[in-house]
Amino acid sequence: MNIAAFSSAADSSRNNTRPAAKKQKPLGHFDSSDPGGDVHTVCPPEQIIPSNPTKLWWRGDFGGMTLDRTPPLVQGGNTTPQNMVMTFFIDRYDREWQDEIIFAHCEKSYSHFHASPPEDRTSLSNCNSQVQLFQYIQSYGNYVSYWGIGSVDQIAQHGWQAVSGLYLPFLNALQAAGSKTCENTILIVGEELNSCTTPDSLLDIVTNLSPICQSIGIDMWLHFTSNYPAWPRAGQTQQGFWEAMIGLGVKGLCWQSNAYDLAGTMGGHMWDSRKVIPPPGRFVAFETRAYAQLVDPTLKYTEEVGCLTGLEMIYCPIAAGSNILPVAGFGNGGRYLDGSPI
Repeated sequence: MNIAAFSSAADSSRNNTRPAAKKQKPLGHFDSSDPGGDVHTVCPPEQIIPSNPTKLWWRGDFGGMTLDRTPPLVQGGNTTPQNMVMTFFIDRYDREWQDEIIFAHCEKSYSHFHASPPEDRTSLSNCNSQVQLFQYIQSYGNYVSYWGIGSVDQIAQHGWQAVSGLYLPFLNALQAAGSKTCENTILIVGEELNSCTTPDSLLDIVTNLSPICQSIGIDMWLHFTSNYPAWPRAGQTQQGFWEAMIGLGVKGLCWQSNAYDLAGTMGGHMWDSRKVIPPPGRFVAFETRAYAQLVDPTLKYTEEVGCLTGLEMIYCPIAAGSNILPVAGFGNGGRYLDGSPI
């Protein structure tokens, strides 16, 4: 990725210079295998981790990243502990803290920054402001992903006509910002789509989004609730669902786990979802420990726990005889045992 190719919407005291990745706190040792599955401790031969940032291999931590100092409280609240941030709230901080969050993200060698559309997705000025923030994050060499709709958008059950007004203003603003901005933006069609759409309405939404996103260079991904691999229509198999979605240009699944699963069990559930996605469909261990990191009062689910889980998930191999692709990265933290960046 050529950082110089990105446009910046604002000047920064840090001069838009991406900091070098730093070795972080070691993770200790791998988890033990459990009755639900094996924990894999060696990178499988089919898992080729790219040496440079690449759009289709995710490195990020949207929900468990900690800062060296405690940021102010923002609308929606901070996670536990209070120096742990959710990156999709970045627009609620001032520029000083935005820089702090972006720099921490870069120093951990993450390349995929999960943000959000503006709270009012119908406002042209708000959309333009949020696109400028996307450009600012991208100017440090990051890809920026965002959820198009969420579980609060129950009108999505009625299909494209009901929600087009929630997608189009922001997509139009992204398009107006230029090809580089679009090419380095990723649309996760919705957060927990099976909680706000029907199988028929999801197909309708993706069918209408597909030509728009493909024409301006924005990749589409899907996201469902915990351990949910697909959202097939009546009479359609889970693999048939993915064949249809891939045919419409969807790149793959940003998978969500049960945050409290033991690592072996989580890998086992992950395989149940991975195996229904045929090539070239991809699978990212996107949301693993975030919910526990957010709400667990014991503070057991630290950034390091999330990073260890991310490593263990990308080490999960392909079953013998399967033609699926290896896990295409992590969205909830990852590093090697000694603290070195992935």
